[in-house]
Amino acid sequence: MKTLIFLDDERNFEDVTWINYPDYKEIHVVRNTSTFFDCLQINFVTGATLKDLAFSFDHDLAEFVNGFEKTGKTAANMLLNFMLEYNFDPADLDYHVHSKNPVGKENIEGLLEGYKNYYSGHCV
Repeated sequence: MKTLIFLDDERNFEDVTWINYPDYKEIHVVRNTSTFFDCLQINFVTGATLKDLAFSFDHDLAEFVNGFEKTGKTAANMLLNFMLEYNFDPADLDYHVHSKNPVGKENIEGLLEGYKNYYSGHCV
């Protein structure tokens, strides 16, 4: 059973009733991209792989650093960089986008699906 990394600045996992999530061994709620990065680093450095993890992204995180807005897409980019660094098979990427922002949701899904389609068969 997988561990879910749930990124949202306000909602808790139980608040997202519009997605039918499978059962997870653990759920880690992270509130910003820095904590998301730390969670990825801890999991991957300690030997977890994409087969062990699932992700759920919100888009709007109300996170601004030096005038730059960090969003769920920022976190998705972080995840893709880790996937490249650790040479993970994109076919193993298990994710949901629970954002209520339709454009943000589409941007995150487009990024992740584009990566999966481009790198399928090129990694591992």
